[in-house]
Amino acid sequence: MRSVIEAVLAPFARTDRNKLSRMPRRRVSASRMQGLAATGYRQQRAPRRDVFSRCTLSWAPNGLLEGTVLNISKTGILVRFSSGRSVPAEVRLRIPVHGVNAHAVQVRKQDHDYAFQFK
Repeated sequence: MRSVIEAVLAPFARTDRNKLSRMPRRRVSASRMQGLAATGYRQQRAPRRDVFSRCTLSWAPNGLLEGTVLNISKTGILVRFSSGRSVPAEVRLRIPVHGVNAHAVQVRKQDHDYAFQFK
């Protein structure tokens, strides 16, 4: 599974680290940090790349939902759904265009956007 995801990310692997290190850093106030903590914000663990591909989530016994992959990394994925239907904690994720077929665990939900971590 990891090799397929790495293959999807390979064309986007180049980054200019010097350019990133020269970017100004913004200070975050204590009240803003408390607000982020209250909403369940988590620091991203791996760099994400925009993909905008169709995907299908399935779960037992007969759950099926189609969505759009907003971004993907080696550790997880962000998916947007057009409906407000609830999604269980563990799902099977398929992205046919990129050949991804993996188990994922829901880690965050905000409106119609769901973040999943690969198992």
